[in-house]
Amino acid sequence: MYFVTTTIMLMEIYLIVSLALNFLLGVAGRFSAYEAAIMGVGAYTAALLAQNLGVNLVIGCIAGALFCAAIGVVFQIMTRYMDFFTFKITSFALQMTLWQTFMTWRAVTKGSNGIYGVPRPEILGMSFSSTLGYFWLTTALSAVVIAGLLYLERSQFALALRGLRDGEDALESLGKNTFALKLKVFALSGAATGFAGGLLAGLLQSVNPASFYVYVSIIFIIFVVAGGRGNLLGTVLAVVVLTVVQESIKMIPGLPVTWTGPLQQMFYGVVLVAVIVLRPSGILPERPIIRKASLRPIASVAPGFAFLTAPQMKRDGA
Repeated sequence: MYFVTTTIMLMEIYLIVSLALNFLLGVAGRFSAYEAAIMGVGAYTAALLAQNLGVNLVIGCIAGALFCAAIGVVFQIMTRYMDFFTFKITSFALQMTLWQTFMTWRAVTKGSNGIYGVPRPEILGMSFSSTLGYFWLTTALSAVVIAGLLYLERSQFALALRGLRDGEDALESLGKNTFALKLKVFALSGAATGFAGGLLAGLLQSVNPASFYVYVSIIFIIFVVAGGRGNLLGTVLAVVVLTVVQESIKMIPGLPVTWTGPLQQMFYGVVLVAVIVLRPSGILPERPIIRKASLRPIASVAPGFAFLTAPQMKRDGA
C-alpha cells in the first residue's frame, strides 16, 4: 500500500511539472532545461519555511510557487535578446547554477546532506502527517493545478502562445505584445513547478540536491516529447505509463540496489530514442483548438451577378 500511494503522489508531482514544461516547450515553443532546479527552489522554500518558521507546508508551497514565478520572469527578462541556441545554453547554465547553490550554500541548504524532518501540514485541525493523509491532500491539490493547466490548454491564452511559437513576427503585426506573453508563460510554468517542488518536500519529508540534478530535467523533457509536444493529455499518458515502469524497476526480484538507478536511466534513454525514431510527434500529437466541425459552412459563390437575386443561406438556428 505504501508503494502504491507514494508512486501515485510522485506521479502527480511529475505531472504538474511536465504539464508546465509542455506549456513552455510544446505550446509556446520556448526551450527550458532548468525544471528540476526550479522544482528544487520550490522544495527548499517550502521546507525551510515549514521547518524554521513553523509555516504550514501548503502556505510554503504557495510561497515557493510565487518565488519560482519571479525567477522565471527575471530569467526571461535577462535573456530577452538572446538567440535560440544561446537561450538553450543559458537555460542549462541556470539549472547547474541553482544546483551548485543547493550543494554549496550549507548554511541554508545543508549542502549534500540536505534537509530532513520536513513537517507535513495540519489544516483546520486535521493532521496530514501520515502517508495516507498526505496522499489525499497531495491528490486534491494536484488535481486543482492539473485541471487548471488542462483548461488553459484550450483557452485563448494557449492560442496566442501557439501563435508566438509558429510566427512571432506575424503575431506582433496583429498588435500582440509577444514579450508580455513570454513573461506570462514563464511565470505560469515557474509557479506550477515550484508548487510541485513543495509537494515533493512533504512527500519525502526531506530535500536533497540529488533530487534536482540535470538528469531529472531531462526526464521531464522526455515526458513531454514522448506524450506529444503541445498536447497536455499526451503528457498525462506518458507520465503515468513511464512513472509506473520506472518505479516497477525497483520491484524486480533480486535486483541489487546499486543497479536501480542505472537501469532507470537506460530505460529513459531507450524511450527517448524510440520516440524520436518511431513516433517523432509523440503518443498523442497536438490537437487543433478550433475544430472544423464548429465552423459554419461557407456558401459557394453564384456565377456572375446571380448573388444579387439568389436567396441568402440561412444561418444556423434561424
